[in-house]
Amino acid sequence: MEELKLLLENPFDKLEENDLNGFQDKCKDIAEKLFCNYCINCDEKEYYFAEIEFYYYDKSRFNKLWNTCTYPRSNKKAGVFFLHDSGVDICFNSDFSEGIFGGILIRSLLQISENGKGKYITGPFVCAKEIFNACPDINNGPKIKRIPYRKCAIDVAERYNIPNEPENLNLCFFDKSLKDNLKNTFENESWDFDKRETKCVTRYYSKRFFKVLTDNLTNTVYFSSLLPEKCPILNTHLVDALQKHGVQYAYLFGTKDIWCRDFMPIQIDENHFVFYKYTPDYLQDEIGLRIQTNPEDVFQTESNNLRHLLPQSSTIDLVLDGGNVVKCGNKIVMTDKVFVENKDKSHSKVRQLLEEAFRCEIVFLPWDEHEDYGHCDGIIHYLDDNRVMMTNYDDFDKTFAQDFLRILEKHFDVITLKYNVKRKHERSWSYINFLQVGNLILVPQLGITEDEQALEQIRKALPNCKVAGIPALEAVRRGGALNCISWNIKA
Repeated sequence: MEELKLLLENPFDKLEENDLNGFQDKCKDIAEKLFCNYCINCDEKEYYFAEIEFYYYDKSRFNKLWNTCTYPRSNKKAGVFFLHDSGVDICFNSDFSEGIFGGILIRSLLQISENGKGKYITGPFVCAKEIFNACPDINNGPKIKRIPYRKCAIDVAERYNIPNEPENLNLCFFDKSLKDNLKNTFENESWDFDKRETKCVTRYYSKRFFKVLTDNLTNTVYFSSLLPEKCPILNTHLVDALQKHGVQYAYLFGTKDIWCRDFMPIQIDENHFVFYKYTPDYLQDEIGLRIQTNPEDVFQTESNNLRHLLPQSSTIDLVLDGGNVVKCGNKIVMTDKVFVENKDKSHSKVRQLLEEAFRCEIVFLPWDEHEDYGHCDGIIHYLDDNRVMMTNYDDFDKTFAQDFLRILEKHFDVITLKYNVKRKHERSWSYINFLQVGNLILVPQLGITEDEQALEQIRKALPNCKVAGIPALEAVRRGGALNCISWNIKA
C-alpha cells in the first residue's frame, strides 16, 4: 500500500506545464499498476479494477484540464477514498486551497467469488454503493490491497460526458482482456459482444445489456384527458375493450394534445423512468408550441397521481420523442432523426448518452424524411423472443423497406405485414401502431379490407394474446394511431 501511496502522491510533478501527452502517459502507467497489482478488499470480498477515469486539476501547471468536472477536495492524502455526487475516487495528494486536487474515478469493477464465477459492477455510483455496502461497519471500510500480478490488456478511450474535453485526450482506461473470458466466466448474466460500435471497448463488451421493460410486461395504460373530446368514438371503444379484459386505465390531465407516447417518460424497468427534452422540431412553430406538453407538468398535476414515480426517474440530455423509441428486449430501435434533433452533439456522443440512459444497445434505422416526425413506432412493433413485426413499408417505398430489413435482420427475426388487395390504402401503415398492454392487443381498424388481414397476421404472430380491433380513424386522420395516443407502464 505504501508503494501505491508514493505512486499517487505527486505523480505529475516532473511534467512540463500543460503537457497533456505526458499526463496521459503517466495516467496509463498508474492504470496498469492498479489493474495488474491491486484490488479493492471489502471484508472477504475482492474486486478487480475493470474501468477507471482520471481527473486532475493544478491551477498553475495543468489549467487546460477541465477542472469543473473534477470534484474539489481538501487535505486528502494519496490513496484514500473520496465519495462525491458521482461515485468514489482514489485520491491523489489534494488540497483545494492550493489549487491542486484530483483522483481516479472507479467506473467498473469485477468481483470474483469463491467458485470462480464473476460479477461485473458497472457505473461509478453503483461501484461506490457496492464496495461500501460490502463492508461490515464504518470502522472496516474498503481497502486497496496488493495482489499477485495478474495479466491485463489495458486500453484507453475518452471519458464519459465531458464537455470541451481537450482534443485527443483519453483518460478512461479499461481491461480489454476480460472480453475473452466473459462468456465462460459470468453467471446468470446476459451479454452482447458483437453488435456494439463505440470507441471504448468496455462499453463494447463488458457493460451488461439490460432487458428493457416491453409492452407485454405492462399492466396499466394512460391516455390524454383530451381524448374523449378529440376522438369520442375511438375513446368509447377503447374504454369498452379495456373494461372487458380487466385492464387498468386512466386519463392524464395537464396534457396539451392526445399524443401521450411522444412526451411521456420511457419506462425501462419496473422502478425506472427516463425523461428527455421534448422539444421536437415539428413543434417549434407558433401552433406547435401551443400544443407542446411538458411531461413534468403532467407528473406534478396532483390528480394524475404520478408524483411517486419521480424519485425513480432520470433525465437524458437529448431532444427525444417517445414515438421514436421502440423497446425490443435488450435493444431499442430508433430512426436516426435523433441525430438531426441533437446537432450540437456528435453521433458518438448521442449514441453514448442513449446507451447509458437506457442501458441497452441502440439500433438505428434511416429516417424517411417524407415522414416529418421520424417515429419508429410507425415502422415496427416488438413481439417477443427477439421477434419484431414491420409494417408494409414496401407498399410505400421499396428502398427504405429494404434498408430497414437489412438492418433489422442483423438483430431480430422480422415478420412483415402484407395485404392481398388490389389497391394499397395510404393509411394501412397504421396497423403496426397497435397498443399492447400485457397480453391484450388492440389493433387500429380503418373500415377497409386490410382490417381483417391485419388482425389475422397479428393473431398468428402472437397466438397467446387476445387480439381485438378498435375503430381508429379519428386518430389516424390526425397522423397517429393507438400506440401514439397511449402510455402503457408496469405500475
